[in-house]
Amino acid sequence: MSKKKILQLRSSIGFFGAENVIAELVTELASPEYQPIIGVFRNPKNPHLELIDFARKKNIESAIFDCQREFDLKTMLSIKNFIKKNNIDIVQTHGYKSNFYALFATLFDNIPLIATCHPWIKTSRRVKIYAKIDKFLLKKFDRIVAISEEVKQEIINAGISVDKISIIDNGINVGRFEKQFDIEKLRKQFGIPVYSKVIGTVGRLSSEKGHYILLEAAEKIIKKYPSTFFIIAGDGKLKDRLKSRAKQFKIEQNFLLPGLINDIPELLSILDIFVLPSLKEGLPMALLEAMAARKPIVATNVGNIPLAIVHNETGLLVEPGDTPALENAIIELLNNKNKANKLVQNGYVAIFNKFTSKIMTRKYIELYETLFSNSNKI
Repeated sequence: MSKKKILQLRSSIGFFGAENVIAELVTELASPEYQPIIGVFRNPKNPHLELIDFARKKNIESAIFDCQREFDLKTMLSIKNFIKKNNIDIVQTHGYKSNFYALFATLFDNIPLIATCHPWIKTSRRVKIYAKIDKFLLKKFDRIVAISEEVKQEIINAGISVDKISIIDNGINVGRFEKQFDIEKLRKQFGIPVYSKVIGTVGRLSSEKGHYILLEAAEKIIKKYPSTFFIIAGDGKLKDRLKSRAKQFKIEQNFLLPGLINDIPELLSILDIFVLPSLKEGLPMALLEAMAARKPIVATNVGNIPLAIVHNETGLLVEPGDTPALENAIIELLNNKNKANKLVQNGYVAIFNKFTSKIMTRKYIELYETLFSNSNKI
């Protein structure tokens, strides 16, 4: 029996949440029954191919689709030809650009389409227009996966039938976080004394992630606890502004912005507390990774975060944008080791029960099989 081929299509701006979801999914999906393939757009001004690098390391088939402009007919034909030549059974898309190209590349070809919808981050008028067009195009897809109830409701509000929509929570491979690290050595690499407490987060440096709120809380915490360090790992357009604000607050020595970190388990190993100050989220992979790395967590009460972080059970929840609450929650965990340890233990159990990559992949396979069983589609 030939393998069922699933093309995962993404226009990437780095290795962030959506890329992490794809990486976990294809790793788990690769089997005698399924052959995942990663397809990535190569944009001339922003040619992020980290997913391709990942695929090559994992011996997963991949394809690069050159795209010179917003609407590139050659790109569309390239995707169309790839799908036909490789006998792709299902195309799964991640993001408005891949949704657009996949839809028109498969016109009249009877290839099932699944869109995994991450939150629409409407940071500009242009992006708002793209989001509006995207929601119209999604009506033509066979199935839509929302990564949170909030995203699902936004899709329904766009006039898309609820029967087409499923919610599949993100999941991770917990085994990646079992490795032991030389924490003293790693802290020295960052210029952090061994005795210092380290609070950190991982994610794209953009406004919806709430890093300004964490910076404001950090200023107050560092004044009370001068040996405390903060790390925000990731890259994005706000990096220089965050650096400037940290300097303005006179905490730049204790507020580190190391950029993209490839080894997330290694970074998490040096943290005492993980903080997720987001203003808008689905169920971020970074949060699940911190739980798997056995870190006490402070997070905001947005999106699907409360599915993983139950207040006072698996972490502490604060309202988004509430700097004093964020500050107080961090200080509470700094001062109460017993409570922090209890949250860590409960969080680790929750990951195994609800948020592994095996659970996520099983749910996607059920969705694939639903389409395979539809004789009109396959």
